[in-house]
Amino acid sequence: MEKKEQPGKKEEEDPCYGKEKEFFIYEFDQIRNVCVCTPDQLTFIACHYIEHYFQPIDILMWLYDKANERDERKKYLELQAFKEEKEKKWKVFQE
Repeated sequence: MEKKEQPGKKEEEDPCYGKEKEFFIYEFDQIRNVCVCTPDQLTFIACHYIEHYFQPIDILMWLYDKANERDERKKYLELQAFKEEKEKKWKVFQE
C-alpha cells in the first residue's frame, strides 16, 4: 500500500517548490512605474498560489524571503556537518 502525500504538505515543507531565490526576483518598469513579473513567475503563482495571482508582487517577495531562509539554513547545516566531521578527525588524531 502506497503512502499518499497529504494535501499542502509539500507547501509546508518548501513553499518555493524547489525554486531558487533568483526565480522570485521581479523587474521594475521605470517608464510605467510598476513591478513586472515574468510569464514563468505568473504561471508558478497560478499553479501554486492562485489567490495571489492579481497581486503577485507580495507573494514573490515572501517566496524570495523563504527561499533565502532555506538557502541560509542549508549552508548552516552543511557548515555544522563539516565542523562535526573535522572534530571527529581531530579526536582520532589525538588518540
